[in-house]
Amino acid sequence: ITKLPSAHQAPIAPTPHAQAQTGPVNGDVAPIPTADAAKYENVISVVGGVVKVLKDIPGSKKPEQTVNAALLYLFGKNLLSQEQATFAEIRQVCKEHACLDGAHFATTLKAQKEWFIITGGRKSEVAQLTKPGKKQAQSVVDSLNV
Repeated sequence: ITKLPSAHQAPIAPTPHAQAQTGPVNGDVAPIPTADAAKYENVISVVGGVVKVLKDIPGSKKPEQTVNAALLYLFGKNLLSQEQATFAEIRQVCKEHACLDGAHFATTLKAQKEWFIITGGRKSEVAQLTKPGKKQAQSVVDSLNV
């Protein structure tokens, strides 16, 4: 039996896990994009604190596209002054661009030790760009920003 709130009670709020959130939640303020964000608006959108890759992910095979998707997404996170992204966020970008190879996703990113620092345990891994990774991400963004 579900108890309905009386007129003197606040309505029952949905649980925070009711749906996946990709932007600010619970009244949090959206991160403010850096001044550089406008330079890359043809490639990456950072509106409302949410990073979206607008261009097709370059690469001829899924592993190459997965790495490039991670580079582009982390570049966008850096435009919001955020250094890290969860594997779940990067996976979502790969799904949106039809380049997700779920069985090899983590292995593919972890193999790129020069470009990514991976921390956290299984199911809670987080990626961030190394200095060479930032240069590579800049190169990929520049190649798409035409």
